[in-house]
Amino acid sequence: MVGETPLLPGCTVADTQAEIHAAPIIGALFIHSVCAPMSQNTLDDLAKLLLRLVLGVLILFHGWAKLRGGVGGIEAMLAMRGLPGFLAWGVYLGEVLAPAMLILGVFTRLGAALIVVNMMFALLLAHTGHFAQFTSSGGWRLELQAMFLVAAIAVLMQGAGRYALGGRWN
Repeated sequence: MVGETPLLPGCTVADTQAEIHAAPIIGALFIHSVCAPMSQNTLDDLAKLLLRLVLGVLILFHGWAKLRGGVGGIEAMLAMRGLPGFLAWGVYLGEVLAPAMLILGVFTRLGAALIVVNMMFALLLAHTGHFAQFTSSGGWRLELQAMFLVAAIAVLMQGAGRYALGGRWN
């Protein structure tokens, strides 16, 4: 607009204020991605960080519940299928250690692989009867578990990106 001073190259103060007022987080992303474009590598690395953090935090909530309540239920499910109960302790690898690895960006691919194995056990032990079920709102009964599994596979394939503490498996 005429007479307005650009806040960032390609953006006016009015553009910036309108976007931030409408939705602060989305507005801030708009400013950085449209007004002052980032390189594709930076965007890729930020996307990897976002995926790692969201997956890590959400799986860690499940691990926290296991730390507080124990793994007795998982041991019982394993016993019903004739598997040794000590395998239940692996949930701490998949739901506590692995998410911490993702959040920190340390041995990220290994952490993602542990989550993949953990989710496969969860699907085959606790959710075998749910594969063809839908919720009352029309969603797939296993959409959360599927999202965790596929997100972990994506992290395993993509690695940690630049915003990580490092490690050979990143």
